[in-house]
Amino acid sequence: MLLQITYQDKATQTEKENTIEDILKPITKLCIKVDSIDNEIQKLKTNEDNLKSKANTGQQHDCKNAELSQSVTLGNTLKSIIFV
Repeated sequence: MLLQITYQDKATQTEKENTIEDILKPITKLCIKVDSIDNEIQKLKTNEDNLKSKANTGQQHDCKNAELSQSVTLGNTLKSIIFV
């Protein structure tokens, strides 16, 4: 009788281990997918930051060019007034 109880306990233990393993496998896969998605999000954020930086630099250059153009126009206007 003791042998039968021990065998049943081991069978139950193995069944519990299999159940835990069946639960842990999908959880592990899900964690790996979440990590992968997190990495993709980080890449997208980095790309977004780079694009914003380039856009800001471009706008700064446009403003500088506009200021220079205005300075040249003002200088030419002053020259024409002085030499008239």
